[in-house]
Amino acid sequence: MKHPIVFLLLLLLAPPAAAAQDAAPPSLQGAIERARDALDAGTPDDAARALLDQATANDRDADRLLAEARALTASIAADTREVTRIERALRADPNDTYRSWHLDVESDAGPAALNARLDALRISAAASNAALAETGATLAELDARPAAIAQALDAARRRIEELQGQASDTASEATPAGIAARAAVRQARAEIAMLEAEQARMPSYRRLLDVRQQQQQRETELQRRQSDVLEALLAEGTDAELDALEQRLVEQAAAVGEGDAITRAEAERNLELGRDLLRIEREQRRTNDALREAQRRQGEVSDSLRNTEARLKLGSADEAVGLILLNQSRRLEDPADVALQLDAARRQLAQSQLRVIDLDEQAAALASPQASANEALQRDDNEEIGLEQTAQRTALVEAFATRAELVERQRIAQRKLSDALVELEKALSQQLDVTRALSDILRRELLWFPSHEPVSTAWAARQIAAWADLFKPSRYVTSMRLVGEAMQQQWMLVALALLLFVVLLRLAHRVPSQLEQLAQPLLRVRTDAYRYTARALVLTLLAAAPWPLLLATVGWLLQHAGQAGKFSDSLGRAFAYAAGALYLYLSLAWLSREHGLGHKHFRWTRARRDALRAAVPWLCAGLLPLQFLLALAFVRGQEPAVDAAARLMLIAACGICGWVGWRVLAPGAVWTSRGSVDIEPVRIRKLLRFAVVAGFATIVVLALTGYVLNAGILLASVWRSAAVLTTAIVLHGLISRWFLLGERHLALKRLELRREAEIEAARAEAAKAGTAASDSTPAASDAGSTPAADPEAELLTLESVNVQTRRLLRALIIVLLLLGLLWVWAPVLPALERLDSVEVWKVSGTNDEGNPIQVPISLGSLLFGLLALALTFIAARNLPGLVELGLHSRTHLDAATRYAFTSVCRYVIVIGGMIFGLSLIGVRWEQLQWLAAALTVGLGFGLQEIFANFVSGLIILFERPFRVGDTITIGEVEGTVTKIRTRATTLLDGDNREVVVPNKMFITSRFVNWTLSDTVTRVVFKLGLAQDSDPVQVRDMLLDLARSTPLVIDNPPPTCWFLQISGGTYDFELRVHVAELLHRNRVRDDLNRRIAEAMKQHDIATGRAGTMNINLLRADADAVQPQG
Repeated sequence: MKHPIVFLLLLLLAPPAAAAQDAAPPSLQGAIERARDALDAGTPDDAARALLDQATANDRDADRLLAEARALTASIAADTREVTRIERALRADPNDTYRSWHLDVESDAGPAALNARLDALRISAAASNAALAETGATLAELDARPAAIAQALDAARRRIEELQGQASDTASEATPAGIAARAAVRQARAEIAMLEAEQARMPSYRRLLDVRQQQQQRETELQRRQSDVLEALLAEGTDAELDALEQRLVEQAAAVGEGDAITRAEAERNLELGRDLLRIEREQRRTNDALREAQRRQGEVSDSLRNTEARLKLGSADEAVGLILLNQSRRLEDPADVALQLDAARRQLAQSQLRVIDLDEQAAALASPQASANEALQRDDNEEIGLEQTAQRTALVEAFATRAELVERQRIAQRKLSDALVELEKALSQQLDVTRALSDILRRELLWFPSHEPVSTAWAARQIAAWADLFKPSRYVTSMRLVGEAMQQQWMLVALALLLFVVLLRLAHRVPSQLEQLAQPLLRVRTDAYRYTARALVLTLLAAAPWPLLLATVGWLLQHAGQAGKFSDSLGRAFAYAAGALYLYLSLAWLSREHGLGHKHFRWTRARRDALRAAVPWLCAGLLPLQFLLALAFVRGQEPAVDAAARLMLIAACGICGWVGWRVLAPGAVWTSRGSVDIEPVRIRKLLRFAVVAGFATIVVLALTGYVLNAGILLASVWRSAAVLTTAIVLHGLISRWFLLGERHLALKRLELRREAEIEAARAEAAKAGTAASDSTPAASDAGSTPAADPEAELLTLESVNVQTRRLLRALIIVLLLLGLLWVWAPVLPALERLDSVEVWKVSGTNDEGNPIQVPISLGSLLFGLLALALTFIAARNLPGLVELGLHSRTHLDAATRYAFTSVCRYVIVIGGMIFGLSLIGVRWEQLQWLAAALTVGLGFGLQEIFANFVSGLIILFERPFRVGDTITIGEVEGTVTKIRTRATTLLDGDNREVVVPNKMFITSRFVNWTLSDTVTRVVFKLGLAQDSDPVQVRDMLLDLARSTPLVIDNPPPTCWFLQISGGTYDFELRVHVAELLHRNRVRDDLNRRIAEAMKQHDIATGRAGTMNINLLRADADAVQPQG
């Protein structure tokens, strides 16, 4: 026995496996056959036969499982023997195999033999790589197998307990039910035996896979070395051959005489083709190198992807897994870079394929060198050369024969290059797929794992080593030397940057006085202009730029001088990050200066400016150095700098940020606005103040508990969010300043027009003094001399413009802010996809085949659905108003049409948003349609009035029997339409009361619209005059008075009718028309007053008093008559 230890191990392992197999009862086939015979002899029982069929299936399955268990037990010894054989092979020196192979290659170093060896080696290498990948996948599955085996064993044991309880309830084990229960127990015990055998084999099988993977890796490495040697030998032979070819072509070109221009041109063309051939060969080598590199990277990323998926399946959430994922994330190539390489390879492949087609055409044209030579001679203008065989013809034929050889070799080389490019494209495409898959997994899972251990005494002990690594002097000395060398190489750009720094620095000293000068014209409306704000903005941005420019220049020099991934490159990137942070802080300082952009142009309060100026020193002196060092530590990604130093700096940075946020959000600080008084405590400010402090405290807790990477990403995202918020505030100030300036100019223009109108009215009133028309009021005179005001313009007053523009501005800034925050938090958002794996509840649904299934609703869907409902509510409140404002400014639609359109938009937003949001949380249309059906039935009973009003509202909006702003009369109510809602319409009557009228009444009842198609209305005056009056005189008088009334229009003209002669009176009716409904009462008042004065002057009396006296006397006479 060569390996007694292995034999003893086998003896120790064999009894448990055997015991496990013996634990399963023997086969029940005999009992099943006897039970079948008894059934055949007795009364047929289908249920009993079904139980026996199930027992037969379970018994056979148990036999199969027991056979697998025995095979697994026997495999342990085979695995051990195979491990021993592979380990013996691994102990051999691979260099011996390589040297013997190398000697064999050198003995047969012809190009054909080398190409044959290389092709065979590539086929073998592809098989080896596939086997290695398969072994890695098997190992990854094996890592997750123990947990699955434990779960299966637990389930099988529970099933045995249940089956044994059922078997004990059976009256006899010989009955079909008893046999079925025993067969099920045997099948479960056989499954346990198989699982235990697999569990027993797992250590030896794992060891076998490990040593097999080592053997395959060694074979792959040996094949790579062999491939490199073969390609090097082929390259040497090819280079020597191509050099000889080039030398021969040069000699042929030199041998051509000076007078033979045609042959010399063809020889020089052959020389160019030879050099092109050399270029193609070299390009093919580079492509092969790139192909091997892409295949290597693709294999590494595939292994990383497999290992990552296996680790995630294990469910472990400790810092070891997080650190592994973090290292993979650092090593992983950016998918965008791989995509660029793939695009470049595809473009190169397309060009190569076009070149192959071109070479095919050239080869076809050079099939006969003699014909090509004759064609060349025929194109020559020299008539002395005929068709005879001369020395020149011979040289041309030789040149074209050489060209045919060159073109053929180019065809072969170009086809090989195209084949290599096809393989490169395939490898890069596969690499891109696995890189994207791994990147998605890492972005989704990395933030949920701790990257380091929690804070402990060991962490504190690593502080000295971490800071020493971060501030190692030799690295900074090397970086300074590299910066000096880079300055010498890029001295012109450095000099330009320094000159710009000096210019900006001098400009910054002059900016305060220039800002003060720019603020002077803003004090008066007539001199105020937006160009002063634009110049102040430019000066503010330039004044904050000198020192950030200097830091950015140093960072650019370090990145230009250092290698990617080295300390100098990391230092340069940290300087660039610090430059951006410093520019933001200095911009805040310049924005909040006296007479600056925030003070004079944005109208910020002094409290806000003082709070920002007080925060800037904390940010520059405290936070900026920490940001620089944090960027350096995280960009380098080296331990223990990230674990110890970066974590400590994260805690300090969060403390400074929390303190600054607490100070600037204090009462009377930045949360103040000019022209409004906020009563403290302001709830939003108070909540935001505590939320900022709580957010930074949460980042500190994450850093302390080991989520250092998460804390760094969150802190960087919060800082970028603050930068986006600052940009949005500045943009809001700029746009508000634009609107405010326009409103100030509009108010000034209206004030000037009003003053001019008052002056003109005063002049007109003075001119009419003493005339017959002097009794008319100035307002009436103006109304009669000027055209009627446009009602559309009256609807859009200056105040309403302010409200709508502010709403539009607020919506625009919010949208831009949300887009900016979405860009900032984009690296964090993929981590939220893990919420889709958290199941909240299940809802009933159907699959594609129509079968009922249970559809899980995840936490992510729930949160997204609630967000969709909230956005629907916000959009329904704001978007229709913005649509109405856009329609008013871009179209010529009237107010009623705009109102109808915005109302329909609101309904569409609410219905669509509700359906979408509810569908995300599991309430789908197939469930809502039953609710809709039930609602329809309910509408026929209790909700019919509400539904009738809703439908009537839609009819009113589309049919438009009246519009917002129309004056209507329905029943005893008369007023102006102010609102048209889904259920009712609101009217504003003459007493300034809002009367709500259900929409159904406008469909089922009569109503009068005084302004539907025309605002002209008729006013009727009825007069009963005494019978001693002259009808002709009365008629002329009334018509003259009507025509002289300012608000009475001429078309249609006034009319007067002598209607009838009643008891004691002549009845006249004067009919006049007015342009606006609001003019009716003014015309009644004016015309009645003037009629009364005219009747008094002409001594014309009415007959109403006498009639009334007669009626009263008759009433009195009737009252005193005796009854009965």
